[in-house]
Amino acid sequence: MKQRILVVDDEVNNVNAIVRLLRRQDYNCFGTTDPEDALPLIEQHRIRVVISDQRMPKMQGSELFEKIKQSYPDVLCILLSAYTDFDGLTQAINSGVLFKFISKPWRREELLAVLDDAFAHIELQRLNKLGMQAYSHSDEAMLIIDRYWRVTSANAAYINERHQSTSDVVGKDLFELEPSLSAEQVHKSLQEAGEWQGRFWLPLPDGALRFYAFVLRGVENQGGEAAYYTLTLNDQTLQQQVEAAHQTDLLTGLCNRQAFLQRNEKQLHAGQYFGVLTLDVVNFRQINQSLGHSAADQLLLMLSQRLQSLVPSSQAVARIGGDHFSVLMEGLNDWEAMRQQAESWLMVLRGPYELSGGELFIALRGGLSIGPSQGSAQKRMQEAETALAYAKQYELGPLIVYDNGLMNGARERLRLWSDLHRALEREEFELLFQPKVSALDGSWKGAEALLRWHHPMLGAINPDIFVTLAEESGLIMPIGRWVIARALDALQSWRVETGNMDLHVAVNMSPAQLSDQGLVQLVVEELERRQLPPSVLELEITETQMLEPEKAAAVISDFARKGIKVVLDDFGTGYASFQYLRQFEFSCVKLDKTFIDSLESKSHERVLVKAMIDMAHSLSLTVVAEGVERNSQWFYLKSMGCDLLQGYRFSIALPAQALPEWARQQPVLDVEWMSGGEGI
Repeated sequence: MKQRILVVDDEVNNVNAIVRLLRRQDYNCFGTTDPEDALPLIEQHRIRVVISDQRMPKMQGSELFEKIKQSYPDVLCILLSAYTDFDGLTQAINSGVLFKFISKPWRREELLAVLDDAFAHIELQRLNKLGMQAYSHSDEAMLIIDRYWRVTSANAAYINERHQSTSDVVGKDLFELEPSLSAEQVHKSLQEAGEWQGRFWLPLPDGALRFYAFVLRGVENQGGEAAYYTLTLNDQTLQQQVEAAHQTDLLTGLCNRQAFLQRNEKQLHAGQYFGVLTLDVVNFRQINQSLGHSAADQLLLMLSQRLQSLVPSSQAVARIGGDHFSVLMEGLNDWEAMRQQAESWLMVLRGPYELSGGELFIALRGGLSIGPSQGSAQKRMQEAETALAYAKQYELGPLIVYDNGLMNGARERLRLWSDLHRALEREEFELLFQPKVSALDGSWKGAEALLRWHHPMLGAINPDIFVTLAEESGLIMPIGRWVIARALDALQSWRVETGNMDLHVAVNMSPAQLSDQGLVQLVVEELERRQLPPSVLELEITETQMLEPEKAAAVISDFARKGIKVVLDDFGTGYASFQYLRQFEFSCVKLDKTFIDSLESKSHERVLVKAMIDMAHSLSLTVVAEGVERNSQWFYLKSMGCDLLQGYRFSIALPAQALPEWARQQPVLDVEWMSGGEGI
């Protein structure tokens, strides 16, 4: 609706001049030469602003304004008068009825600017009347700023958030009040996008740092220009800490997998070769068990420092989990030079390392992928990990270089590819189940199904290898269906044998399965065939399976509508984990083992894990911690409010028929006794 203005002047030409001007500015403008007509016109047209001359035969402008204020106190009055008309101006000011004064002869720009201010003031009055309670009690910290960038109002949330008083804020220039804001950037963003957004670490008066997200928007006047601005800021300190942790390995300070890939994609230059080296420590688990957790952490820290000293500073080094590290290799001229460089690094990294028990030498294996920079860093990393997994599976090394023949034409891969097609009908697959227990007392709550392939000639095949083959060949669909059916069979038998109707089973999903249009219906039919409620089945997916978020969101929503639970696995290891919690309908998150490993020795790790648990609970999500190996980890997780635990502390993965007996022998404990250490 157009803004409504009344012009009062005994000179008809003056009235017509102002009315014509304001109507061209898209105001709804009315005029009269008789001040006695003003009140009826205000009533009839719901006038918001009155512009009146001071000296008129029937009534002075100041007298008219007093009558207007008595009947219509919300109407704003603007007085037109000559500089010499001091008596009328003084009367209007002293009576409190005057909003603004404009001297005659009036100028177009001045009149329009005063009207902008008038309607901005009216909008603030409207806010005060209709929305001040919500504005004042809003959880969002808010400021209102006039078009000259002066703060005119601050709500209680802002005052409390920034630890300031109202007198410290109101009347201040915005850019003096919040010096982190750049006036130049704000003005440019407002011109281009209609709003400005920014995120900053800001100090509080006590020296503490908080991370805030700012949003500044303009509220336009009748002419399409900003009459005033609103600024909101949200404290995102916890979210920023979690996101930063998602990009950084807390033990070594190196970037993690996701940050490594993002940085590498930016660094690649056309026309150059680059490589990705992925390495790990041979028998690191035995080192951990022999020397203890603290010494093993110290070894990883020294290994990371030595690796950084070898690699040029321009190249990225990452710890991608456990004892796994990755390096971006650039600047070498050919394939052979990169291979020799990687081998020399592996030799230097063998040691010795000075630990409390003396010198230690270690063995390492590496997988290396090399190719042109037009390729994807993620593809290179996957190839390097494939080469490393191949080396570990067949105990090769110390360095395997990926090439097309390694997994596409080599005899071993062809044999596995062919044999995988017969594995189902030959009953070579087996499901093992690792129990999940209550963090409160260790009672059995469910299990995760883990697929194993027992090759008749080669023995146990690494799941990293055969699952990749299954995905590439399309066999993951029938294998996935078989896994779901056998997992539900196992659950049904446990419920019958134990009488425990609260048990659940979790099944890992492959990215390829999310594209199976019949997957949801298949799962529902398998549940109905066994007369099992949907809530007993959990489907675990990782962040890497959501590279197509829209497709993943649709499948997850379908499962949620059917009552089937979907779990975000490896939570905390990916850059976008926090974002996915808000975007997808998960029922549970599973904390990655890398966060659990350091609970006893690192207080900041405990703070981070507690924050993630609290965050998940605030979204009504169940929290599972995997990789729990020690009583002390159990105690910490219980005290933090974690719901379920899984790991070698309770059991290795077992055949389905062994779990009820395991549960009968598993003591139900009060874990308060664990606060003193490992012993019972």
